[in-house]
Amino acid sequence: MQHQPEAALSAAMHSFWRSGYHHTSLRDLLEAMSISRSSLYHLYGNKETLFTKALARYREQLLAQLTSSLAQEKSAWCFIERLLMRTAEQAESEQAALGCLIFNSATELEVKARQKPRPASRAYKRLPHFL
Repeated sequence: MQHQPEAALSAAMHSFWRSGYHHTSLRDLLEAMSISRSSLYHLYGNKETLFTKALARYREQLLAQLTSSLAQEKSAWCFIERLLMRTAEQAESEQAALGCLIFNSATELEVKARQKPRPASRAYKRLPHFL
């Protein structure tokens, strides 16, 4: 994936999503992304910066999906109804078992460090702009 930075970032996002920030080791990331340690540091600087970019990727994908779904509905009420129905249908899927990366990260990280805003809370605060 060295020549595919988008695929590498998606792989990192899924690693953080499955295991959380603290339980995703550098080795896990390097293996998932198929890059070397020096490439990771060159491209992203450090694990926290990579995590911030992975959260941004997740947020972008989520907002794109919601925006597309909203555009296909005739009203906001229909959109909300469809969103709730889809959520209920997907409740038993593997992806649903992972939960929301933003909320999972906020729960994990905000408890550990309340002194400064974390990437998860910044991502969460930007979601209301969609509505």
